[in-house]
Amino acid sequence: MLIGLRDVPAVEMQWSSLEAVDANKLDELREVVARLATAGQAVHPIEAHPWRAVRHPEWTPAWEQQVLNLVMRLHEQCEILAKHAGEVSARMGRPESAWSWDDLQLLEELCDSLPIFPPPGAELLTCPDWSAVRERIDQWIEIGRRRAERRRQLLSSFKESLFSLDLDSLREQLQEVESRIWPASWWGRRPISKAIRAVALNAISLTTTTIEEVLESAIKVRQDEQALAEIGEEARRLLGAYWPKDPIDWAEVQKARDWAERLRSLASRAAGGNLDEAEKLRAAWARLVIEGQDLLRNG
Repeated sequence: MLIGLRDVPAVEMQWSSLEAVDANKLDELREVVARLATAGQAVHPIEAHPWRAVRHPEWTPAWEQQVLNLVMRLHEQCEILAKHAGEVSARMGRPESAWSWDDLQLLEELCDSLPIFPPPGAELLTCPDWSAVRERIDQWIEIGRRRAERRRQLLSSFKESLFSLDLDSLREQLQEVESRIWPASWWGRRPISKAIRAVALNAISLTTTTIEEVLESAIKVRQDEQALAEIGEEARRLLGAYWPKDPIDWAEVQKARDWAERLRSLASRAAGGNLDEAEKLRAAWARLVIEGQDLLRNG
């Protein structure tokens, strides 16, 4: 019968002599035990009591009032949270009530991640084959950064008009004259050197190797520009305001790519792995980003 009480702390309740307990003392003890039983019934079972989580051993009326005040403030804040969370959830395509802790965390992450200025194209969120699209964007970033670095190096010594020269023809001429013997090779190199010097920022000394390096680097810049031009239409659909810009800020393009990656992950979490639901959420968020810029900007 008492096995359920084996973990209950023992209370010292003994007297020096049972003979010292007279009838009046016995009545007093019975009254104390009755009061203890009444108090125990009010809080039993301890492990299920609503105040157990407070973990405060000394309970006073002043302390109780302090706790109640804090609970009331918490209740008020919860009502404010419910109001705003309901409004935000409705716009995000999420449940408007009865949220779990995970739902609220996801909603907070979404509110932090969704704003982006300016907005990219809707397809960055809605296109189905994200792995392939992300790979292509990474290739564009690599090409663009490579082109920008080569241009920077060349324009430190040459004018922009370098890229207007017939670079392929000059390279072919150089290869042809280098097959001649001296002094024919020297004479053949003169018009090529003259064309390069004409677009130099300052007087420079040009060797055959230098001319080859300048022509090769300038040709690669134009090849990269051609590659970027060929992907222009797809890039405009995906990146929106980030394409085309002159010069294109590749750090911003990468930021847009990372933004889409993050939101796609959130959509998958919110949909619980349901692909159709995730697709609907991404479409709703893409529309909100594009059409609700003022709303997002104002928080």
